[in-house]
Amino acid sequence: MNMQFIVEFMKQPKEIGAIAPSSIYLARKMTPEKLLCDAKVVVELGAGMGHFTEEIVRKKPHGCKVIVFETNPLFSEGLAEQYRSREDVLVLLETAENLPLILRGLGIEHVDLIVSGLPFSSFEIEKANTILNGVHEVLNANGTFLAFQYSKYRKKIFERVFGSVTHERELRNLPPAYVLECRKEL
Repeated sequence: MNMQFIVEFMKQPKEIGAIAPSSIYLARKMTPEKLLCDAKVVVELGAGMGHFTEEIVRKKPHGCKVIVFETNPLFSEGLAEQYRSREDVLVLLETAENLPLILRGLGIEHVDLIVSGLPFSSFEIEKANTILNGVHEVLNANGTFLAFQYSKYRKKIFERVFGSVTHERELRNLPPAYVLECRKEL
């Protein structure tokens, strides 16, 4: 386990949301090739130490742009350094609450896939709603939003924005997690 991750969790438990980085099993479940194979733009919210980022970059097609949002300066700087030589990966020290504004500033209107490691259960309801509404706004007509959570406590707020939300459990993670799949309903 990465000690720096634990240190950052101790400093900001509500923002980090976990005591351990995601497992490779959860990372694989959060980055399905069937959703990445034709993607032109993928956004990651709350990248942490980059386990999902690594899988996205490995699986994405040539020409697909990856935009990573991370609010923790240490994690963001580490990811920016890791991907600094890649023109197709942009790491931002930015909050997901500004998602639509930031994407418009980059000239991007819609994205194909958004992957989230954000701890919605620890957010105030207004913050969670702002982020989810922004996600819905920027997804293209066939877009998918994948978010993992440690409980189904806030699943209803996902359903209010996206309608039907399916979930799958990943037990090979500490702690076990639910992967919520949300599709944009027009």
